[in-house]
Amino acid sequence: MLSTRYGVLGALAAASLVMAGCGSPQTASAGGSEGGSAGAEITVTHPAGETTVTQDPQKVVVLDMAALDAIDALDEGDAVAGVAKGKVPEDLADYQDGDIPQVGSLKEPDFDAISEIGPDLIVAGGRTAEVIPELEKIAPTIQVMADPTEDPVEELDRNLSMLGEIFQAEDAATEEVEEVKADIEDAKSAAGDAGSTLVLSSGGGKISAFGPGSRFGIIHTTFGFTPADENIEESTHGQTVSFEFVSEADPETIFVVDTDAAKGTEGAQPAEQVLDNDLVKQTKAAQNDRIIYLDPMTWYIIGVTGPQALSDMAEEVQSA
Repeated sequence: MLSTRYGVLGALAAASLVMAGCGSPQTASAGGSEGGSAGAEITVTHPAGETTVTQDPQKVVVLDMAALDAIDALDEGDAVAGVAKGKVPEDLADYQDGDIPQVGSLKEPDFDAISEIGPDLIVAGGRTAEVIPELEKIAPTIQVMADPTEDPVEELDRNLSMLGEIFQAEDAATEEVEEVKADIEDAKSAAGDAGSTLVLSSGGGKISAFGPGSRFGIIHTTFGFTPADENIEESTHGQTVSFEFVSEADPETIFVVDTDAAKGTEGAQPAEQVLDNDLVKQTKAAQNDRIIYLDPMTWYIIGVTGPQALSDMAEEVQSA
């Protein structure tokens, strides 16, 4: 698993920076320094390397929805000066529907628009990995992402610790991690009553299964639900399976992520229709009304990197 160590290269002399003179419409964030004074320069380690950044950045461009979730959770949203266009859960809708400039998509940032903002920091994610070298030419760029096959709490702690140090919001970062831990423990209480469990995604009219070690494997490894099949291939995109496979596995609970709905695929068949067939109806899960359709934006777009999303995941599986 990727590890993060933070080294303070040396406290620089504090330079006075009056926000009104910056030409930025943003205000100082709740967790940052008041009065607009620049923080010290620190070097942080992240999945894409090491980057020297100035603490308490006032203008941040965010190109990853999970990173946006994390920054919002730390109450640092006032610093967001540009975002990638994309579908988000309701609690992040203001960042898409408000006055914050949109700077391209998750995979194709608009470099000119980002340059016009003149950000102090750019926060990228996994989908932006290939263009990080180009982004670094504009402003210091960090990558916030998590390996879904690793312990999500450790991954979350790593990311929030980094962001907490950058925004001088270390206490808020610690509190978020503790809250997520508590939500996960609550979710585990539901696992014992769910019986054998199958996790599926639906997209393009096809279905894939996810076991421990896969993209949605935290349902088993973190929340404690028993796999209906121990031999599902470990894969980020899951193992393509047939409806016969689902019938033979005969799970007592089925969780479903509709990836077409997450991506906004026009004309796509909803997951409920894809699974509406006789083979699936024969399963214990269907007969006992235990096919649970998970929020696609939370599970597919945000994922375990976002603290608020991870808490929402825990609440959803707990409802099983």
